[in-house]
Amino acid sequence: LSESELRKFDRWVQSPWVHQHADTSRLWEELKKDSISGEGMEDWAQALFARMYPGETFRDEQMRTLRKYLLRLLLDFLAHEQFQEETYRK
Repeated sequence: LSESELRKFDRWVQSPWVHQHADTSRLWEELKKDSISGEGMEDWAQALFARMYPGETFRDEQMRTLRKYLLRLLLDFLAHEQFQEETYRK
């Protein structure tokens, strides 16, 4: 995403009209702090989990679920942006 699109997506994630899952918003906030690469993703997920849930044991399925929710938000955002560009569809 471009810088402009990232700012729009940030507002999208924070909007209570779009979704209300607080942990997904927290995941996005943590992701904005880090750069992500495909290598070491599980180590990264464990470190992220520890920041989000201090003192709790890592739960891979919970992190996978949160990533799935955030991906759905991103896909919805991209679809919304495309729809906004196609004025004839409005």
